[in-house]
Amino acid sequence: MGKLCVPPRVDPEGGCVPGCYSDGQPNWCPDESRWWHCNGYPRDRLDQMLRVHEVQNPGHYNEIVLDVQELVKSWPMGVEAIVFPRSSAQYTRPEAERLLSSFVEAYGPAAAARTALLQLDLSNENDDPFSVPSEVPGSVVD
Repeated sequence: MGKLCVPPRVDPEGGCVPGCYSDGQPNWCPDESRWWHCNGYPRDRLDQMLRVHEVQNPGHYNEIVLDVQELVKSWPMGVEAIVFPRSSAQYTRPEAERLLSSFVEAYGPAAAARTALLQLDLSNENDDPFSVPSEVPGSVVD
């Protein structure tokens, strides 16, 4: 299966070049002081991107694109939580618990120690949409 870059920007090794380019150079945002007329932040400056978004566009859509190959390299260490939405008929807590249980079974006790089960509530009025769900007898979070 080939790679698809939109718009097509391909590096010599055949991969996609991240970010938007101007005159053959990446057009990364320089720092937190300027977020306009630039096209994102490189992966080592995710913290800056999140701070700028929090100040300039709180409550608005944001998008983070992950390099799946890098995630696979850190697997399973890169997985910190299994998340389920508070109000979803499709992605329920029991489904998330089954997924977490399968994950722990596949990757052992160390995975259980570092992987949380979290509930996502986007209607939450405070600053943290994630919470540890209340305990249910017999659940994975016990």
